[in-house]
Amino acid sequence: MAGKKILTDLEVKGYIDIDGGIKDKNDSTGNASHVLHADGTGRVYWTTAPSASVTKVSKYVAWNTPSASDAGVTFQNTSAGDETNTCTITHNLSTYNVIVSVIDNYGHVTDNGNEFVDLNYDLISVPATNNTIKLYFKTTAPPTSGESFNVTIIG
Repeated sequence: MAGKKILTDLEVKGYIDIDGGIKDKNDSTGNASHVLHADGTGRVYWTTAPSASVTKVSKYVAWNTPSASDAGVTFQNTSAGDETNTCTITHNLSTYNVIVSVIDNYGHVTDNGNEFVDLNYDLISVPATNNTIKLYFKTTAPPTSGESFNVTIIG
């Protein structure tokens, strides 16, 4: 078996079923509802498998116009360097690990409408909390009031 390592000495205190993957002995369904977890001290124990669900949230953002934007979209106009004209979006996904995509609806900062802003422009997306992100443009001319974007957050 080229490229494979064979384990020859293994001491097991408990039950391991290699046939369908490693699972604990209390899982009668054959599904891995529990996984092995290492706690950082060398101790390994069974724990409930984390949820693998992914959710998306989409928001309509009318720049610097909260009344025309979806609920959960707010704006902060400060002169704190690059974060001038910051948009905060509440997504309630309970994670900092998100992917953000922004489409410019009418070509305000892209060459044409319906283009992805985050692919070719200086849009910065920062997870602010596990339920919010902040968006700002790292340019000298951020969008003007009312310019609209569709923001999708996946996490």
